[in-house]
This record gives sequence, structure tokens and C-alpha cells, in this order.
Amino acid sequence: MRIVTNSLQFRLISAFCLISILPLVFINLMSYYNTTGIVQENTDELAEVNLVQTDKSVRSTLAAYEDLLFQLYTGDDIVNDVDELNAGGNEALAVNQLRRTLRGIANIKDSIQCITIITESGDIIFYDKPTASSIKNSWLDTMNLTPEELYDKISNENSTQYITTRYASSFSAKPYYLFHLAHRIVDYNSIHRQLGVIIISIDERLLHEVCNQNSVDGDDTLPGNVNFIVDDEGRLVTFPVQRSIENTVLPIPESENGWRESYGELIEGSGLMDGDNFAIHSLRDDLLGWSFVNVSDQSVVFRQIEAQRNLMLLAVFLSVAFLIAVIILVTRHMTGSIKNIVAAMKKAGAGDLAVRVRRDRKMPSEMETITDQFNRMMGQMNKLVEEVKMVSARQKDAEITALEAQINPHFLYNTLDTINWMAINADQYEISSAIGALARILRYGIDKSNSIVTLREEMEWLQQYIFLQQTRLKNTFSYELDVPKELLDCKIHKLLFQPFVENAILHGFEGVRRHHILVVKVQKRQNGFLQIIVKDNGKGIQENKIQEIKSRLLDSGEKDHIGMNNAIERLRMYYGEEARFDIKSQVGEGTVVIIEIPGK
Repeated sequence: MRIVTNSLQFRLISAFCLISILPLVFINLMSYYNTTGIVQENTDELAEVNLVQTDKSVRSTLAAYEDLLFQLYTGDDIVNDVDELNAGGNEALAVNQLRRTLRGIANIKDSIQCITIITESGDIIFYDKPTASSIKNSWLDTMNLTPEELYDKISNENSTQYITTRYASSFSAKPYYLFHLAHRIVDYNSIHRQLGVIIISIDERLLHEVCNQNSVDGDDTLPGNVNFIVDDEGRLVTFPVQRSIENTVLPIPESENGWRESYGELIEGSGLMDGDNFAIHSLRDDLLGWSFVNVSDQSVVFRQIEAQRNLMLLAVFLSVAFLIAVIILVTRHMTGSIKNIVAAMKKAGAGDLAVRVRRDRKMPSEMETITDQFNRMMGQMNKLVEEVKMVSARQKDAEITALEAQINPHFLYNTLDTINWMAINADQYEISSAIGALARILRYGIDKSNSIVTLREEMEWLQQYIFLQQTRLKNTFSYELDVPKELLDCKIHKLLFQPFVENAILHGFEGVRRHHILVVKVQKRQNGFLQIIVKDNGKGIQENKIQEIKSRLLDSGEKDHIGMNNAIERLRMYYGEEARFDIKSQVGEGTVVIIEIPGK
């Protein structure tokens, strides 16, 4: 693939595409997106006009019902009859008169399905058009509020209240979804006196017909377009598919990110539109407390635009294919010469230094020059290869001589063993112990220095090392190794934390007169990591030095801290980001080094 993309022919084709084809594709795509943007802007403008007109129509329609409600809650007859009921007077007469009044008002408009009065004394008088029942109200039992709660909610306000649409009941296999206008009854002789409330229940289809008047009348100027209403709690006030009204709760428009996706899912789930590209707009009416939502399906329009774009792209690609074929025919002779030279180079790269490129009369002059230079270069390479063979033979001889001159580690161990026996024969047992410890330390450190060992082996070596340090410093410090038995078989890298122990002994105790104590503790954390703690009561480290150590910024030329830097680098090298290193110190009190590595 790389050879193909680097060929002269490919580069010529690529250059042609960049110079001529890509601008055409770019112009085509820009035209597509510009057209799409214009269509989107026009759709947005139409949707906004549609929502404003829908809002005005709904307000105008509701105004007529508000006028009826006003006549009811201010009418003297209703005020007197409700006052009679609250006073406990002739209840039968008052109830009959109220029902006649409610029936007369309800029959004025077909969309009124029920008118209900709840009095201060708790009486409920209603006229229910679907059932004509005087015993059971068709909608009151489906509310999420009791009559008392509903009364309190309405009577505490002096304005008309809108109660969101809910399923009421079904009659003759027809479901009824009602929304309500409510107001407290007002006696203008004593306007603050609580008498009761009046609720007009209206068929939700009235709002649907007003919101979607064009599509209902068969004059839909925006095909694939639907309007509906959502209240301040995200509940549907009206929706083309009534069954969606009952249990649907949506984000309030513009209230949170992703609200349009929720509305699009509602439209898809209800089966109103088959497309997958919805434009959703909203308009809030603060007076009603409702949000008017418009959803239009733009899939058909955008499919037509995409078809035009694809046709243009197809024409461009066919032109490209034709021109590429022309380029291939024109460049065949030149690329053929290049392929011959490349093939010869591959053979030379595989070790055939005798390969040569045959000159062809059809070769361009530039190719002839390259051929001559290649053949000359191959001749020179043959000479160089012979010279390299001679130099390599001499170098190998020198390496063998150098290896023979190296000191065998076993010679060092045997010499130490001989010195050890000499010390024993001279009754110098302390010297013998020190030499034995040194031999074990050297053997442990030299043999597979980067290998993985058990914690048991590391602790045994560390005891030998500390013993030598105690001998050298004349037992000026004591130490404590705290390693649980169950951790002794854990695997760690060899000599991982020796530099931290050495730093505590050589530098931590320097200049401190009190008794020196070194503690090495290993424990297992709940996350499975091994935690190694090296603690001393030495002179401590200044804060700026601690930060340098943590950041691995110490000057590698400082003799005192080379081991510390190397130890930190080894931690990073062995365990990567899983290794954790921390150091805490207080000047004059001591230092604690904490290392955490994965437990194995």
C-alpha cells in the first residue's frame, strides 16, 4: 500500500484531484449545505408564524369560554343558591336550580362536557353532558387531587385557572379527555367571602382542532406538521393521539438540554410521522402557562436535496475516473522505467549486489541518468562489502581478546572465601562474618541483577546488608524488620528499596546524636498493592528537597542522591503508572519513605 501511494503515477493523480476535482466537490457540498440552511431558515420562520397564530387562535377560543365562566361565577342566581347551600337552607330547591342553570350554560357550546360547583360546605353539584348523571361526576374521580384539595387550590386564587387535560371516562366506546377552566365564585357585595368554586370541563379535541386547524380543514400549508400544547409540569394539554396524553411527562421546552430528542421520540412512538428528521420549535404563553410546540417532518425535503447532491457527486466522480484513465495511459512508459529501477533496488536490498538495470531506448533522459548512477553505485558497494568483511573479522578478534581479559566473578567469590578462612584461622570471627555477608551480598546483586525474587529472599539479603552497615558504623543504630509471614512469598524486583535504606543509614543519621532507629515495614493494602515503608528518626529532609525528589528533578551529578534517583526510575520502569512513591519528612524528627507496588 505504501509503495502504491508513493508512486509517481499516484502522485500525479493526487495532484490532479487536489487542483481540479476537490474544488468541484467542495463547491457542490457548499451548495448543498447552503440550500439546506435556506430551507431550514424558511422552515423555522414558517414554524414561528404558525405557533404565534396558533397561540392567538387558542386564546381567542378560550376567551369565549372564560366569558361563560365569568357569567357563572359572578351570576346572582348562582351566588344566592350556593349561599343557600352553605347556610344549610332548602338544599333540594337550591340544587335543582343550580343544575338547571348549569345545563343551560353547558348546552351553549358543544365542547363543554361538564360544569361542576364545589361549595364551601363541601357539596358538589354538577351537570355531566356525556352521562347526564346527577350522582357520579365523570371526571372528578380521575383527578390526582381530592375535591377538598381541588377546592383549596382554586379558591385561593382570584384569577382563572387552567387545569391540564386528563382522561375522564369512556362512554359508548368513546374515551373523553377533558381540560378545565376554574374560578372561585365571587359575591361582589362581599368579594372576600368564600362561597365555592366553578369548574368548566372542555373536550380536549377543541384545543386539537384549533392548534391544527389547517390540517383539520384539509389546507395544510406545512405538510408533515403537527402542533400540540405542554403545561409547566411537562404534561400534554392536547395531542393528536389522545392515548399519549394520559401518562406522558416531558421536559419543559427550552428548560434543559436534549428536550427536542424527547419530543422527537414522542412523535415517533405515536406513529404520527414516518420520517427521522424533525424540526421542533416552541412558543411559551406566560398568561396561559402553556408552551405551544410545533413539529414538522423535514425528511422528504432533505431527501430531495440529498438526491440532487448525490447526482452532482456522481457526475464529478465519473469525470474523475475518465481523467485518471487518461493520466495512466499518458504516464505508462515513464512509470514502467521507474518500476524497472525499483525492482532492481529491491533485489539489491535483498542482498543481490550483482544486479544491474538494463538501459532502454524508451527511457526518458532522467531515467537514463538514474540507471547509470545506480549501476555505478552497485559496483562501488561490492568493494565496500569486501572491506567491511575484513574490518568485521578484525573487530571480532578484538572482542574475543577483551572477553578473555575480563575478570571471572567466581575468582572474586573464591578470593573472598579464602580471606574468610584466613580470618577464621586467626580467630577473627567478626571479620569472618563481615566477609561472609559481603560475599552473599555481592553474589545476590551480581547474579541476574534485574530478576524477580521473593520478598523472603530480599529480606534475607537486606539483613546481610544492614549487618555490614552496623559493623561499619560500630552498631550506632538499631533496626526492625516487620514483614508478615503470609507476604514472604510475594514477588518483587531485586534490590528495589535498598537505596532508600542506604539513604536513611548514610544521610539520615548523619549529625544526629540520639540513638538511631531504622524501621522497614511491609504490609498489604486493601487494593492488593504491597506497601513498603522505610522509616528513620534521623535529621530529616527539607521540604524543597522532598519536592525535587518527588519530581525526579534532582541533579544527577549530586553524589548523595544518584541512588535515590535511580531507585525512582526503576520503580517507573518496572511498574509504570501503577508504582506510587511518597516521602514525608520533618527536619530534626526523621523521614518516612512510602512505596506502593502491585502485589503478586
